[in-house]
Amino acid sequence: MRPIAPLPPIDPDPPSHCGVCGATGPVLLGHKEFARSGNDHFAGARQFADTGVQIPYHRCRDCGLVFTAALDRWTRDDFARHIYNDDYIFCDPPFVEERPLRNAAIIAGIWHYEAASRSVLDVGGGNGRMAAELRARGFDAASYDAFHHDNGCHDDGRHDAAPPDRRFGLVCSFEVIEHVPHRDQADWIADFASRMAPSAIGLLGTELAFEPVDIEHWYFSPRNGHITVHTADSLDRLLRPHALCAASIANGLHLIRRTA
Repeated sequence: MRPIAPLPPIDPDPPSHCGVCGATGPVLLGHKEFARSGNDHFAGARQFADTGVQIPYHRCRDCGLVFTAALDRWTRDDFARHIYNDDYIFCDPPFVEERPLRNAAIIAGIWHYEAASRSVLDVGGGNGRMAAELRARGFDAASYDAFHHDNGCHDDGRHDAAPPDRRFGLVCSFEVIEHVPHRDQADWIADFASRMAPSAIGLLGTELAFEPVDIEHWYFSPRNGHITVHTADSLDRLLRPHALCAASIANGLHLIRRTA
């Protein structure tokens, strides 16, 4: 098993409130060893050695959001050093190519007839592989990611850490929102909504939590950075202030559209 470097301090205090709906006194669901990764489940073996650090997950009494506040004091550099580092591939092997190509195929399959007219933005797009594939299929596609911009996957070898200064007809984000700390969820979705043109639609890829919530489920994986897992209710509340709503195509894929 791969070792993990000593971690920055973990916040031991329970969260005072839910970062999405504001309800007080979230309920403790249980703890997960920091080294637990989602790929442990799929590979059938642990990928990282135990750190001895237990991450508490809580659930909102009102909207059902499942989250941890243990990493709330971490900086961007802390996340980059201990989660989004060179070993991240062992947490999530499809991240580099398999998932971006699969998602590009979904988008191209649905909107192939609009390739020349519907621009696409991939929010938190990793190394930019999906956007590159869509450009190869004739789409006007861009990508940005705060943690992976140095990996360069644009045609000119450039990948952006900041979003392009325009709006898009299709705004996507696959397996990103669960990585956003609960305290930053409102700001993240506001940014997502601000990238949507007036007639745009969105695609959001994330697994939802359902009753009964089992903290041992592979999706609750601290080493992957899965620290905020939505329910249908919490996702709806997050979208509502921006006149947006979600229609779930599958548990892991949600169509985002504007309400009347």
